[in-house]
Amino acid sequence: MNLTRFFLLWHRKIGLVLIFFILLLAITGILLNHTSEIGLDRIYPQNKTLLNWYHINPQTKIRSFRSQHHQISLVKEQFYLDQQLLKDIEIKSLLGLIEYQNELIVLTQNQLLILNKEGELLEEITIEDGLPENIKQIGTYQNKLIFQTIKRGLVFDIETLESNTFPLSPTIFWSKPSLIPEILKQKLTLLSQNKSLTLEQVILDFHSGRFFGKMGVYIMDFVSLLLLFLSFSGFWMWLKRITNKKRQR
Repeated sequence: MNLTRFFLLWHRKIGLVLIFFILLLAITGILLNHTSEIGLDRIYPQNKTLLNWYHINPQTKIRSFRSQHHQISLVKEQFYLDQQLLKDIEIKSLLGLIEYQNELIVLTQNQLLILNKEGELLEEITIEDGLPENIKQIGTYQNKLIFQTIKRGLVFDIETLESNTFPLSPTIFWSKPSLIPEILKQKLTLLSQNKSLTLEQVILDFHSGRFFGKMGVYIMDFVSLLLLFLSFSGFWMWLKRITNKKRQR
């Protein structure tokens, strides 16, 4: 078998085998070229199987409080109002939630956050602003905002930021940690599971073969060598055909 016939035979066979890989490389390459326009770097896959493949484990520790109409949850350092991630609010602790004067009052370790029902931050009150120190829990009594510190109870005025001693009694409605509904827990766990893996990274790993580990990289290396063979064999056969035509003239 001469070289031309050898190239022709294997050019066809290898070409058929590589159809899938050529399509994969072409499609993923086009997508990666338009990452910014499509927003691939801003899309976070939430598929549980995919996240497990990347060894991204779910964060299951959720601290949650419920008011009359809303639930706030802290998953790691991600703050949620119901199922909405409040990206602009960073907190590390969560001590209570009260619906007060048509607003949501959220207590953390060293701040009081006032939100509207859509989750927008209206005001932040810190210790420097006059918030009492060492608050353990927040509650209400006859339309008054009540704090419990280590030593005493306090009534707090949001408008003037003044606090005064208030007697603790069983009639105070305290905000307590609540059990989170299982459906909401599953959704928050999945949402918090991935804020590092982007769709761009997944497509890039498919393009390079890294999605399938080291073996995938070696397979794509081998595919690249076969593509080089196709290019060279195709050029060789074209060159032979041109040469034969010139001889026939």
